[in-house]
Amino acid sequence: MRNLSQENVAEAIGMSPGNFGKIERGEVALSIENLERIAFHLELPLSSLIQENQANEHSPDYSTVSKTELTRVQQNTSQLQLEVEQLKREVKQLHEELKKLRNNSK
Repeated sequence: MRNLSQENVAEAIGMSPGNFGKIERGEVALSIENLERIAFHLELPLSSLIQENQANEHSPDYSTVSKTELTRVQQNTSQLQLEVEQLKREVKQLHEELKKLRNNSK
């Protein structure tokens, strides 16, 4: 995993570093939306974060995620992964078109 600071991750997901620190210390529960944002920012499958929370017996966060919410998140994550792959293909295609245009203008 990349070396990221708590402040960088907090900023990237739209949270204050102080509140992010409270989540890390288990002082407040992590919402499913913020868990999704963290997974997306870290480019990790959401399931890997859930597994880490489940393995940490001191974390109150996993117990607050219902099976319905987890299923919804997994579906959303799968859909996002498909969309990201489609965007990658489109960017590659645009890059190739740009390269052709540059070659034609020479």
